[in-house]
Amino acid sequence: MEVQKNENIQIEAFHNDYNVSFKIIEKDQEKDQDHFPNCTCQNHTFFSPNRIKELNCIEREKTFKNILIKYFNEKKDLVCVDIGDSSILSLLAAEIGFKKIYSIESSLACFKHFQQISKYYFD
Repeated sequence: MEVQKNENIQIEAFHNDYNVSFKIIEKDQEKDQDHFPNCTCQNHTFFSPNRIKELNCIEREKTFKNILIKYFNEKKDLVCVDIGDSSILSLLAAEIGFKKIYSIESSLACFKHFQQISKYYFD
């Protein structure tokens, strides 16, 4: 949204125990009382806010990927075993060409979430 100098806009803020969210109110739109935007990612049901931040950190992902490339890129027939809560290690290993990848998730919810991430990551 572009805002011009001296233009008035109305912003509504929402918060819960972990997040603050903002919504721009259009000129003819009424304020939405006591409403926090619905999130459909389901991450919040099994990840802490800090873990979500880690999973969304692009610099962290680049660092992991660069380490894998530095130490394993030239080797063939590598196997990756990733035990974690939707860790990106197995995705990065697949991206640089590991032969086999095993990802062991801590719960069914994490497994399903990881499947969604995998589809997004490789499609």
